[in-house]
Amino acid sequence: MGTAILKDGVLIDWGVKMFKEKWSDQKLQRIVTVLEAIIRRYGIKTIALKSVHISKASKELEVLVHAIVLVARQLKIHLRTYTIEELKHHCNGAPNKELIMSYVFQLYPEVEKTIRFGKENSLYHMKTIEAVALVHSINE
Repeated sequence: MGTAILKDGVLIDWGVKMFKEKWSDQKLQRIVTVLEAIIRRYGIKTIALKSVHISKASKELEVLVHAIVLVARQLKIHLRTYTIEELKHHCNGAPNKELIMSYVFQLYPEVEKTIRFGKENSLYHMKTIEAVALVHSINE
């Protein structure tokens, strides 16, 4: 789960939270607990969530998204969802993930300094980059 926290226009935290264990009710609860802790720690007022593309949809992902929606409702947090196409539009019309990455690095050079791409971690880092792009789009 990619996360990024923007406070008063300043990116103060970003990264990926990993939940590697097999899907279960306990894993779902762990994700929700981590999300609630992040919300409380930073005083989150809005969550930006990338919509699940139909090709990546699964029952588990639908359950997770539903749980995030419930957390937002319970904590009275505004929830905004974006498709990847909307995210590209907010990133100066970037037609692909590489240009989204360039856009994010231009706006937030501190993110680029913390990312080291390799064969096995590009998906991991793209979750961070998309999260940063999502929170930036809220504040446009």
